[in-house]
Amino acid sequence: IASDTTATTGGKIVFIAQDNFDQSVTTSVALTVGKSSFDFTASSLESQILVDNSSQINFSVTAHDDVPNTTYQMKFQVENQNGSLNGIQQNNWIPIKPGDFNMMYKGLTVGKHRITFEVRNNWNSSEKKTVEIEV
Repeated sequence: IASDTTATTGGKIVFIAQDNFDQSVTTSVALTVGKSSFDFTASSLESQILVDNSSQINFSVTAHDDVPNTTYQMKFQVENQNGSLNGIQQNNWIPIKPGDFNMMYKGLTVGKHRITFEVRNNWNSSEKKTVEIEV
């Protein structure tokens, strides 16, 4: 048995079976393993908005590994207040893609909105960032 592996993305295991007559059969198995790490940032263009108005939130998701079939999702939660992100209510996972993108946060109640965004991938890696907006 021979192997060629890397710590973050997996590798290949080669099996060679040989009989007493030097006849052999070779087969290999490719594996994808581990966690795919990434960086996540979130920031608001405004620190203060009027109730029922919106602020643009800028996001960036940068993958560290080139792991095939990695998918990402994001959700948000507002501490002691109510708001929506592009019309989506809090605690709902939405699919996102790596890169830079923005969404509009609408403050629906008066007060300090402490908004925590969480991004996760299908390899069980996650990152959280918090943005504060006074409404």
